[in-house]
Amino acid sequence: MKKIYIICIIIFSIIILSLLTYKEDVIYDKFTKVKIDNNPFDFGTIGANDTIKHIFKLTNTTNTLFVIDKILPSCTCTVSKTDKKKCKNGESANVEVTFIPTKNQKNTINTVVFIQCNAEKGVLKLELTGKIK
Repeated sequence: MKKIYIICIIIFSIIILSLLTYKEDVIYDKFTKVKIDNNPFDFGTIGANDTIKHIFKLTNTTNTLFVIDKILPSCTCTVSKTDKKKCKNGESANVEVTFIPTKNQKNTINTVVFIQCNAEKGVLKLELTGKIK
């Protein structure tokens, strides 16, 4: 009886150890392709005190896992965040970009958010364009 008990503990330990060390096989390379909806986004004409929010939808179109490393706005007038850092084939990440004009900004505006990731050239550009009265 003692031998059966020891064998059961060993088998149980092996199963638990296998579950704890399991990692999903993921392909991670520079060849992921991503479809970006509505890029560049033209917000039209706004007032100096207006705030613009836009959500860019980034969809993975390959079997390679799409991984977002960093989101870097080009200026302090732009804030951005994402709801997802990893996307499998067919899944999407939504990147919300908020543009808050500074007092000195007037006329035509072009602001960029850079997405460091494993797609195309390693960086995706999300652009906001428009005019400030």
